[in-house]
Amino acid sequence: MIAVSMMLVACQRPAAEPPLLAVSAEAAGAPCSTGCSGPTPDEVAHLTDGEIAELLTEVASAPVGAAELAVETLLFHGAQTRDYLARRGSGPLSEAHRSWLTHELARDEVAIGLRLVARDGALLGHREDVVPLGAKQHLLLRDMGAFGRADVNGKVKRVGVKHLWARF
Repeated sequence: MIAVSMMLVACQRPAAEPPLLAVSAEAAGAPCSTGCSGPTPDEVAHLTDGEIAELLTEVASAPVGAAELAVETLLFHGAQTRDYLARRGSGPLSEAHRSWLTHELARDEVAIGLRLVARDGALLGHREDVVPLGAKQHLLLRDMGAFGRADVNGKVKRVGVKHLWARF
């Protein structure tokens, strides 16, 4: 049995602060499906301007940087939140809240470390890369001896203050 171990760390390049998150996951190798990195939920379910305004009001009443549901929702719908803020401003947010939210919304890359490991623990291949959040990726692991190469594909999505979602 061969497993792909992934370590995902969200960051803004250049990273002047500690990583946002580190996650480990294992997935058995399977053939690629054309839907393997299909639309994420935020790409099919949109927030209205009114819903975003309500979420900003909730964020304004919470401590700066708190992982409240309102903040998590705004980060999950990052592209829509950025568009709203550009069009309508930050409304009820204090300068500290606005600055923090803008910084978090700008974190748009993920550092990926992939290791292909045999059951006996032998490292068969590895790759480290920085890729954009939300974009489908095909990452090749090369020089894997008898296995030749492996194509690991999928996408990583930010779903909260300290959480990433990955489908590979």
